[in-house]
Amino acid sequence: MYIKILPTLVILTLLAPSHSFAKQSADSIVARIKARGANLVVQETYRNPAEWSSLMASIKSGDSAWLEVARLLSPGTDGSSAEELTVAAGDALENNPTDTLRILWPTFRLGMCQFLPDQTEPRYHTFKQAIGSLEKRLRKLRGVTTPNLVPARDACITELRSWRREVEQMYGK
Repeated sequence: MYIKILPTLVILTLLAPSHSFAKQSADSIVARIKARGANLVVQETYRNPAEWSSLMASIKSGDSAWLEVARLLSPGTDGSSAEELTVAAGDALENNPTDTLRILWPTFRLGMCQFLPDQTEPRYHTFKQAIGSLEKRLRKLRGVTTPNLVPARDACITELRSWRREVEQMYGK
């Protein structure tokens, strides 16, 4: 009897939603997306704020494996999950602009180049912090010299520059 139950338990364990998402590797999440679909993985993860936050933080790191996760998750997002994923893609520009443009530009395009800081986040409490982050993105993007990424880089720089006035208004400057 136990021999018959064991394969079923193994299969159910592999297909069950993960409750330790933060500890999973990017490769294991890619496998989940491929096995279960982006919609289901987004729904499962978004329902657990700690898991979703951990996933967004991993994407913000700019690590190419996590950027690939973002690309694969994108079709499964909508509303606030899509917005948060786009913000994470934009934040990745500060850490690894070359891979972020290479992997995510075809999916997110100018959306990831927008900059509207959430003043409730400690990193954006002051105007100086927000403008510092915007300037860091611009500096990092200027360092992208890969010829096939230059058009995306330039478009992103132009978009980011257009947000400066909006940020100034947000902070009463």
